Amino acid sequence: MEHIADIMMIDLLGEYVDGPKKQNALQHISQCDSCQKRWDEFKQTWNKLSELDVDTSDKDSFPKIADNIRSKRSHIRILPVRMLMRVAASILLAIILGHILGRASAQKTNEDWALLTARANYLDVLASGSSTGWGEPVLQGNSLESEQRP
Repeated sequence: MEHIADIMMIDLLGEYVDGPKKQNALQHISQCDSCQKRWDEFKQTWNKLSELDVDTSDKDSFPKIADNIRSKRSHIRILPVRMLMRVAASILLAIILGHILGRASAQKTNEDWALLTARANYLDVLASGSSTGWGEPVLQGNSLESEQRP
């Protein structure tokens, strides 16, 4: 069996342990020199403390503890609802304005669309697989020149 813990010895002295648990602990203490020595020290201290005549009936610490708890609760500050509503409204306003301004800046005039379409068609005409075939001689000419150079 393991050595008896200090808290268990105090519980034994205060008679808070009953039944087989108490019997097993007392049996171990009687067989273990280390636990027997600690048991004797605890018992001596317990007996000395029990000899003291201390009257604590006029001491009531509950009001002091309750006041302390109440004072700590008052220090906790929660953000007021008004402030949270202002923050939420500011975020919502920023999202809406960003969306509107983003759409306004992204709109193109008809001239811009026409220019983009013309550029795309021009590049498609010069592509290697184009039906016009205009890009093929340029590509073949570049490949022949690179093969002829040492």
